[in-house]
Amino acid sequence: MKNLLLSLFLLPFIVSAQSQFWQNRLKVDVSAAGSQDRTFIYFSDQATDNFDPVYDSYKTPSAAGQPTLYTRIDGNTGILAINAFSLDYFGNPITLGMQPGSDGTFTLIFQYVNDMPLGSVLYLHDMQDDVWQNLMLDSTYTFNMLLTDSNDRFQIFTSPSPTAYGVDDLCSSGAGFAVDLPSILIDGQITSWDYLLSNSMGIEVGYGSTTGMDTIEVSASDEYTMVVTFDGMTSTFTDSVVIGAPVSVTLPVDITSNAGETVNVTPNVSTTGGTYSWLLDGSEVGTDATLDYTFLTEGTYNLVLNYVSDDGCEVSQTVMITILGTNSLEDFLLRHSLEYLTIQNEVLYIGMNELENISEIILMDIKGQVIYSMSPKTMNTAMDISEYAHGVYYLGVISNKGSEFVPIQF
Repeated sequence: MKNLLLSLFLLPFIVSAQSQFWQNRLKVDVSAAGSQDRTFIYFSDQATDNFDPVYDSYKTPSAAGQPTLYTRIDGNTGILAINAFSLDYFGNPITLGMQPGSDGTFTLIFQYVNDMPLGSVLYLHDMQDDVWQNLMLDSTYTFNMLLTDSNDRFQIFTSPSPTAYGVDDLCSSGAGFAVDLPSILIDGQITSWDYLLSNSMGIEVGYGSTTGMDTIEVSASDEYTMVVTFDGMTSTFTDSVVIGAPVSVTLPVDITSNAGETVNVTPNVSTTGGTYSWLLDGSEVGTDATLDYTFLTEGTYNLVLNYVSDDGCEVSQTVMITILGTNSLEDFLLRHSLEYLTIQNEVLYIGMNELENISEIILMDIKGQVIYSMSPKTMNTAMDISEYAHGVYYLGVISNKGSEFVPIQF
């Protein structure tokens, strides 16, 4: 085995003697008849993926005829005896190379595999012989190598630990067991993990295969156990899942009304409080728990209620509203005890049969803006309309028969 530069070789160990600088590590030995060498790999939250003078150490070749085992940093032509990566580097391949010194049979021995992340993936790829080996199951690899072979022959594939945890949902949708499983390319395939999810009674409630980030939904609050397995490596997670009471919102069935009449929409909501937003064809028209809206023109309207509970649960419901053409003026007068409605010399005259039936008279422009409002005091009312431009307006009354608008033109 060659001698390392003493100061560089001991520096990480001096640091670790004061406080362990690494979170995960590997030691790789190579042995052949009468010769050996080793290299070290560390993962640390104090290291970077480039060369760190405090933690990394370059390597000088071994004596003639002896093997030199090393790793490389991406983009760096030097060979390293000690190579420290950041924790974020997990999931990237690491070049492991060897200058054999002579033709022969060699054995790689990977030590401290149990210091790698719990349940993680650890593979060796012999790129010359295209052999993949799970180092968590077998940490020794024997191979033949010639002086003429490529020195950068191997790659080490690592991963962070798989994780899984319960996901609560107070709105009763999306609750389940979330998994974050290492997703790396092994032998041309993305790692696919088998999972089995059981409730507190030991009853299976979900199983299958997945990779990366996924959520396995459940239907009841309980404590669950998730077991994930890949190529003989198994991890088990137990956590609770809490599902809140569902929030439901229902609206009346599709509504049909007449132009000029006020439509009332009252939702049935399964909880109290919360916020309301009523959208009519995309524009907000109200924020109260109920909506009173007067449709002045006939047509079909899409009314949407967006409700958000105090717990943050969001529910949207839609109702279709069909508005028919305005009833005749005669019917309008009859329904509200009006005797006549005439226009003479730019004055609108309104006559009533029973004064107490009418509480308010309203005049709106074509955009639905109120331009005149009055509470009649006598049976006959006159309204000066000389200051208004000629066109179509809407006359509305609020009576003991409800509220209604009728189009008029002057």
